[in-house]
Amino acid sequence: MVAKAAEVSGLTVDESFLLAQACGEVHGFLSQGPEDSQLDWRVLGGRSYAEAQVWLPARPRTWQALQACQLSGMLRDHTRERLLPAAGLKPGQTSLMRAARAVERVSLRAEERRVGLCLRKEHGYPDWEGEPLAPAPSQPPQRLDVPTLAGLQEFCSRLRLDQPEAPGWLSHPQRLADLLACEELQGVLAYGLQDRVLGAMFWRFRNRIVDGLGPYLLQGQSKELAESLLNHCLKAIGRTPAVGLSVSYITPALPVDQFELLGKVRELVSRKFREVPIYFRQLHEDPGGFVWSTPELEPWLREQYQALALAREIRLLGPASAVQSPYSAFSTQASGERSRLVLRPIHTGQDFSDNLQRYLAAAREIACPNVFLEMELSQSWQVSLAQDLQALNFRPCYVRPLGGEGLDLLIWQHDLEHS
Repeated sequence: MVAKAAEVSGLTVDESFLLAQACGEVHGFLSQGPEDSQLDWRVLGGRSYAEAQVWLPARPRTWQALQACQLSGMLRDHTRERLLPAAGLKPGQTSLMRAARAVERVSLRAEERRVGLCLRKEHGYPDWEGEPLAPAPSQPPQRLDVPTLAGLQEFCSRLRLDQPEAPGWLSHPQRLADLLACEELQGVLAYGLQDRVLGAMFWRFRNRIVDGLGPYLLQGQSKELAESLLNHCLKAIGRTPAVGLSVSYITPALPVDQFELLGKVRELVSRKFREVPIYFRQLHEDPGGFVWSTPELEPWLREQYQALALAREIRLLGPASAVQSPYSAFSTQASGERSRLVLRPIHTGQDFSDNLQRYLAAAREIACPNVFLEMELSQSWQVSLAQDLQALNFRPCYVRPLGGEGLDLLIWQHDLEHS
């Protein structure tokens, strides 16, 4: 079932077989659990990937085992002897190690009392060696339109020369075309005379917030084009339920005067720390609401909301109650270049600090210097973890309004310089 569904999604026969093999390993391991554990398999796909998900009741040992699989995906280059202790794997769980190594991404999710393990297999794209055209002369755009494959080929070939620091996945035209076709990504190209490509902007939805990427201007084009690309994006998302546009990967062409500054993060790039500003633009009236805070965090949080002019009632947490579950759990998201790791707590437990240190150690092992954690401020149990985060050298960076499933997200960053 998995192999056929993956082939329909666009994966090759070999890629589909590897995803099916990974699912077989996970299914065999989970089938050894309690007899009343119903395994619910789902297969999703777009033209650039296929993802198999298995959902089952969340029990303490389930969290521990599935997290070991997730960590195995991060540490896929380790030998078996190094991987077992680093990922918290036990000898009987090596099938989870084999499953993680057969796919590109392993992640955990939680829904009510169920936990899901998601195995994503990416379609492999051969290196594209198209010859770049000479830069187009500076000119106003003739039209802003949906990207074509020919347009993406010209854009990608020029971008690699003009802006080599751009995300790697922007360098392959067929990958971009497939992401756009399955609506994983949306975007627009600016065309000039003779249909020469002048620039582009892309965006994608995440809950109620749109993540903007760009605008990217090719060599010689004016910043007036950047404003045209941004306005096109705002017009497109203005017809959707999106409540805000957030730009984390900024370019020199971004019209920053049209955004609010949420805050800055310090990222290690080419062995040098640099400050990266995070910009946000609200698209609809803020609904207001309340958020949770610890007494230590409350002054900083109040200052952030005053600067953003957002109406929030800040409620202080009471005395902590005893945690019953022995195991905590995180969901992870890593960039393709492995330069950024984002953690999201999805279950709290007595081993929270030890578990978080295991992920920090894994990030060091794969040379991923920039580690972030997203905290839902509408979830009191997540906010109660603030003291543990500060003890492990995490610092609060900025609040992303309406970025969570409930209300706002608080973004923490691990302080690599002082850890």
